[in-house]
Amino acid sequence: MPRKLSTSLSDLVLALSVVHFVYCVFWENFFAAFGLSIQGMAAGVGVYRFALSHPDSSVTNAHTTFSWLAQVAGVPLLGVSFAHNTIPIMVNLNFLFVVCAVVASRFVDAGLAKLLTEAASGFGMLTILVVCLRFFNLYGLLGAASYIASGLVIGSEGYLHGIPRVDILHYVLAIGNIFFRMALV
Repeated sequence: MPRKLSTSLSDLVLALSVVHFVYCVFWENFFAAFGLSIQGMAAGVGVYRFALSHPDSSVTNAHTTFSWLAQVAGVPLLGVSFAHNTIPIMVNLNFLFVVCAVVASRFVDAGLAKLLTEAASGFGMLTILVVCLRFFNLYGLLGAASYIASGLVIGSEGYLHGIPRVDILHYVLAIGNIFFRMALV
C-alpha cells in the first residue's frame, strides 16, 4: 500500500481537534471527553498508519479497532454527555446500545455487526439531536449535522472531485468536534 500523506494529514487535523476538545471539556463533561478520546486514538494511529508505505498489520488492526470503537462507543458517549442532565432515559438507552453492539458483534456475521454498530452510533446522534432541539443548542445541532453529513453524504470510499472522501470525512468530523466543543462549554 503506498503512503497516503493527505489522509495522514487529515487524520492529524482530526486528532488535533480532539485534543483541543478534550482539553476544553474534560473537567466539565467526562463522557464527552472520553468518547472523543477514542476518536482521537483512532486518528492518532491513522496518522502513523497512512504515513507509512507498508504499515505493520498490528498498526492496521489498531487503527481499524479504534475506528470501530469510536463509532460504536465514542458517538454514544457523546450523546450521553448531552443527555446526562436533561433526559436520563436516553443515557441508559445509549449505554444499552453500546453494550449490546459490542457483545453481539462477537457472535454475529460481519453484516449484522456493521448494522449494530451503525445503530449504536445512530442512536447516540439521535440523542444529541433530541437534546439540542429540545433546548435549542445551535452549536450542538451544527455538530450533529457535520457528523451526519460526513457519514451519510461524504462517506469514506472513493474520491470526490479528485480528493479522497476519507480526507473530507476527517475534515468535516474535525469541524463537528469544534461545534460540539462550543455546544458543551
